[in-house]
Amino acid sequence: MWSLVCFFVQRRLRRTGVSTALLREAVALARTHGAHVVEAFPVNADSPSYRFMGYVPMFEAAGFTTRGRTGTRRHVMDVRLPEVTG
Repeated sequence: MWSLVCFFVQRRLRRTGVSTALLREAVALARTHGAHVVEAFPVNADSPSYRFMGYVPMFEAAGFTTRGRTGTRRHVMDVRLPEVTG
C-alpha cells in the first residue's frame, strides 16, 4: 500500500493540470515499485481545509474508489493496481 498525502503546486500553476499529472505519475511510480494499492484522502472542492490533499473528482477520474471517510472532510479513496509482468 502506498499513500498519497498531499500535493503542493505553486499558485501560478494551479488549474493547469499539474495535480492530475502528479497523480498519474505517482500511481505509475507506485506500480513500477510493486504497489498493489494506492490510497489517498482528498476532499470536496468546497472544503474549507485539507485542500492540499486534492479533490475527489480528480481521483475518481484516475480510477480511485471511495472506501469511506476519515473525519468530516477527508474521503478515503484507493485504486487497486494490476501486477506488473515481464
